[in-house]
Amino acid sequence: MSSAGHILDMIQTIKKNRALRKVRGKSWKNGDYKPEIEYQKTEYNFGKPTEEELEIIKENIRSRGRNYRMRTLTFTLVLVILIFFGVYLFMDFNNFKIF
Repeated sequence: MSSAGHILDMIQTIKKNRALRKVRGKSWKNGDYKPEIEYQKTEYNFGKPTEEELEIIKENIRSRGRNYRMRTLTFTLVLVILIFFGVYLFMDFNNFKIF
């Protein structure tokens, strides 16, 4: 019966939650519910870029995309070459022939 304390704690927690649910339910039903946090809309004040700045931003985004594609392609090619080289070494050292 070593779990009796845990069971009593669970029963107490359930009772407290039930009581809280009743209190909150009444306030929701009556329309008295007010959130604890007042939400406010965040206002942003960004400057409008000129056409030249927009072109610079677009070019930066495009160059980042090109760099990312080149890095990915280079990594993939190096990985494929290493895999083929490893398979070749494995087949050569073990005299393993596919055909």
